[in-house]
Amino acid sequence: MQLTRSETTALRGLAIGLIILHNFCHWLPRCIDENEYTWALSRVQRLVLYIGDGGPHVVLNLLSHYGHYGVALFLFLSGYGLVRKYESPSATPRSASSHEGAVVFLLRHATKLWQLMLPALLVLYLLKTFYAGGWKWGWEHLWQLLTFTVNMNPHRPLILGPWWWFSLMMQFYLLYRLVLYRRGRTVLLATVGLCLALQGWATWESWGHLSNSSCIMTYWHYNMPCSILPFALGIWAARYGAQWLLHPLAAVVGAVVMVAGSYTPWVWSVASPFAVALMLAGRRLPLHWLGTISAWVFALHPIVREYTIGPARAGHVYAALTAYILITLSAAWLMHYLQQRLRRS
Repeated sequence: MQLTRSETTALRGLAIGLIILHNFCHWLPRCIDENEYTWALSRVQRLVLYIGDGGPHVVLNLLSHYGHYGVALFLFLSGYGLVRKYESPSATPRSASSHEGAVVFLLRHATKLWQLMLPALLVLYLLKTFYAGGWKWGWEHLWQLLTFTVNMNPHRPLILGPWWWFSLMMQFYLLYRLVLYRRGRTVLLATVGLCLALQGWATWESWGHLSNSSCIMTYWHYNMPCSILPFALGIWAARYGAQWLLHPLAAVVGAVVMVAGSYTPWVWSVASPFAVALMLAGRRLPLHWLGTISAWVFALHPIVREYTIGPARAGHVYAALTAYILITLSAAWLMHYLQQRLRRS
């Protein structure tokens, strides 16, 4: 399977659109909790009843409940993009056993994440200092975020929730370069098998406690083992082809499995690659413009949410949502523009 650059950029736009809408909607008082890190049958039952009653915010609840699958699409695109960049015939050969090559690779990708984190943290610090009464997070929060270790802390001292993604992404860069880089099917499948075994054990251990946000399932869903499937699918598609993913029937099957996963934790735990198959049907949507600024949209949207969710909770839902989207997109475009200017200078 080969996606064009335009298609992958549009898919990034689709992924970030789902993520920012989900991250706003699931903080609204009338929206039903999603099954993202843990699973509870009562949540989808409430969603079905809510839809049956006709609202009043059906679309917002659907985005709240299922929008988090945008993360799975990002992971798929990350795995796909890494292989296309570093393993294609035009890529510069690097020995998988080369320590220097691995260090340079990891430092390069850590720097890319820091280039997003540090400006966003500076903006947040200035806003909190001069507008909202001071910085409220301790230095341990900042240190764990910048060292990509926050997800490994069971208590997850997060600064603005969505930034946990940076830690997860660094784990996948480590996994790719140290384990999967230029290795064959056996290593990839064995890695997925080990992660699925760990995920199955976590699901079994958490049975009866899956609605508890502090359970072991939540911990592993913040880390690499429970997010391996879409990332590995992206690697497989780039190396060996998976043209069936682009078949219209794959989108139908993906939708069915994604919804079925709402009713059982065992299907839910493996639903993410099926959700990716569904979302790949949107590869020709006119979202290239959004995909181009997706990195900055991700970095900045938690800050904008911090200052727009209050009016939404007070009842001005759609006015606050509109302001959230417009401010996020404007700020992301500005940061992208400045970054491009700095690179050219």
